[in-house]
Amino acid sequence: MRFKAVLFFLLLLFLSQTVFAQSAEEDGETALMRAAACGRAEIVEALLNKGAKLEAKDEGGHTALLVAFSGALVADVPAEARRSFIDESEDLATCTDAIPGGHQRVIRLLIARGANVNIRATDRGETPLVIAATLGAVELVRLLLEHDVDVNQKSWDDDTVLQWLKNIDAALSEPHAEEDQALYEWLRATAPGRAEIVRLLRQAGAKR
Repeated sequence: MRFKAVLFFLLLLFLSQTVFAQSAEEDGETALMRAAACGRAEIVEALLNKGAKLEAKDEGGHTALLVAFSGALVADVPAEARRSFIDESEDLATCTDAIPGGHQRVIRLLIARGANVNIRATDRGETPLVIAATLGAVELVRLLLEHDVDVNQKSWDDDTVLQWLKNIDAALSEPHAEEDQALYEWLRATAPGRAEIVRLLRQAGAKR
């Protein structure tokens, strides 16, 4: 079922953010990535000014930019909606010091410094574009388009972003369990943003 595929995608992003926010520096993770995971723009800027490597990757191929996009999505999903894809006992706050809107500021800062907007994780295949599109974040998608993002790049589940958005729309028409209602409502609430993103992507030459 497509709805379960959406749940799985969000689960992977949430778990990866928990790891970035809580782990010690290992497996290629950097202080810049952890600051990005928590949306701490002032720390990200300070680290970059001190020579932090903008395009450093962890073992899964994530850069600070990709981590910041994941963090933006995870921060937007209401706590009650997370119960659909993660057990309550495991629903740890990814960042105790996250600042509202911080991920968006981090994203803009990293892109302004030249971060690769077409980065694709090697473990799960997610990209900044597919994460922003899932979130329904029109302004973030506009930002990516302004910086020549590849609108036909294959991403999560080897889909293009238009294919993935079509799957989300189809998932909303499928039956869902009562415990998934909060997530269903969040997906419904963010649907207008995704509809506008589809229009923008097609205008930019995206193909299914």
